[in-house]
Amino acid sequence: MGEKCLDFIKSNPVFQEKYRIELSSEKGLWKYLHLDPVAWFDALMSRENETKGSVIKKAREYVNNVREAFYPSRPENFLYDPILSKSYCNHHGECGRCEYFIDNMQTLNADAQLIKIVLGLLKLQKFIAGSKHRNKDDKAVHVIDEWILISRLEHVRELLVFPTKHKTNKDLIKSEEFWVWVLHDLVKNFLGAFCSGGYPLDSFAMNFGTWESELAKDKNAVDCHGHLHLCLKLDVVRKMEYKYLGIRGKVNDPYHYGLLDCKELETSRLISPEISEIKAGIE
Repeated sequence: MGEKCLDFIKSNPVFQEKYRIELSSEKGLWKYLHLDPVAWFDALMSRENETKGSVIKKAREYVNNVREAFYPSRPENFLYDPILSKSYCNHHGECGRCEYFIDNMQTLNADAQLIKIVLGLLKLQKFIAGSKHRNKDDKAVHVIDEWILISRLEHVRELLVFPTKHKTNKDLIKSEEFWVWVLHDLVKNFLGAFCSGGYPLDSFAMNFGTWESELAKDKNAVDCHGHLHLCLKLDVVRKMEYKYLGIRGKVNDPYHYGLLDCKELETSRLISPEISEIKAGIE
């Protein structure tokens, strides 16, 4: 699936600047490739069988449909004081090597509370270090420190998975070893233990292009350190909070990137021509 998405992007260069591969279910339908709506708008405008009015109408319908389908959750109370997660890499966005967050932790002041926080984060990573991979013959293979799992700095229900060695998202999306570990060891065995029923995640997401490098000093970075977003269900976070300090307080909804994309499409492409059309109608 990942390779097919990359092949589609390669054959449609208009969408190469930024895109997202996302696995999420809406009414039983699985989404997997999310394109930049601004690039989609521009692509429609360049088609000979489209008029400016028809493209604006389609774009407005898209924005309205996304907003109508959004139902925000009620604000959640913090059962524990939130703890900031630490950055995994000093060179995120431009890294050619990975100095992940455990190395950075060693520079923290020897404060009792900070040490307690660090141990809470590392306790979550301890599972990762001792996890098992399974090869094609279904034989358990121990792999130490291949991947790192941390929560986001923001107080949202989202975990980030990073490789300890430098790999890009294009490497990860095509890695069978990576996905076997994520789906079997991490989601099924680890997160599944905190899920009372159903699936422990709302979605998986992996960004590419400028969406991947948006936090980088160099916005044009093309060799970013890869990472996968895991959006957790609330009941999973609530059960994890007691055991893992690094997940405490991470109870708010993950970012709704569809709404953010609609805002960009609206402000950069839709508002001006719609206002001009209204003015023309008045005159």
